[in-house]
Amino acid sequence: MLWLPPGLNASGSISIAEGQTEANISMNAAGNAEINTWKIAVRGQSDAGQGPLMVCTPFANLRVAEMYLNLAFEQSAVEQGKATEVVIHMTKVYDFPGAAKVELIGLPNKVLTAPQDITKDTKDIIFKLTTDPTSPAGNHQNLFCRVIVTENAEPVVHNIGTGKLRIDVPLPPKKTDPPPMPVAAAAPAAPPPVAAAPPKRLTRLEQLRLDQQEKDKAKKAAPAAPAAAPAAPAK
Repeated sequence: MLWLPPGLNASGSISIAEGQTEANISMNAAGNAEINTWKIAVRGQSDAGQGPLMVCTPFANLRVAEMYLNLAFEQSAVEQGKATEVVIHMTKVYDFPGAAKVELIGLPNKVLTAPQDITKDTKDIIFKLTTDPTSPAGNHQNLFCRVIVTENAEPVVHNIGTGKLRIDVPLPPKKTDPPPMPVAAAAPAAPPPVAAAPPKRLTRLEQLRLDQQEKDKAKKAAPAAPAAAPAAPAK
């Protein structure tokens, strides 16, 4: 390339094999490439046997246009050995003809999915992922989509990112808890104490008899008085 418009890059040089008459130069436009129609040209050089022979193409138009669509990735997570989905929301910038092919690129090792077809009316692109028990755990943040739109029989390639996929190590199985101990039967509650019967009211005669009995018991319990000394004889 004689020069490159702002925001574009291309291969430094390519070779046309002997006996061939054409080759492709890959070019990429960054997301901030200036939208315009630019004049470009390609210079070629070969050994003509008497020294280098140099030629150049006429100027050609290169149109840098807006992307046909924008993509917004939802973050996904999955355990090793299980399946999940990566959901991508599509916003059409302007119409494109027919169907376009979308591939999810940048998946970690042993994570598989299949390409999807979209049209200008597609809203969500859903990639079904399968993982392997040995797929690397961690945060994988370099997912992007390669969208190939065919216009004028030529492929127009979009590389749009960026998506994230987290792969987790499965949790160890829970230990089986021992069966709960049987609950002991509660002891029967003790019957409430029987209230004492109120004392019987004594009649006056019964009270006097009771008092006399108490006096008799007290007399019996008292020690006996010593005997009196005998009287002296009279002179």
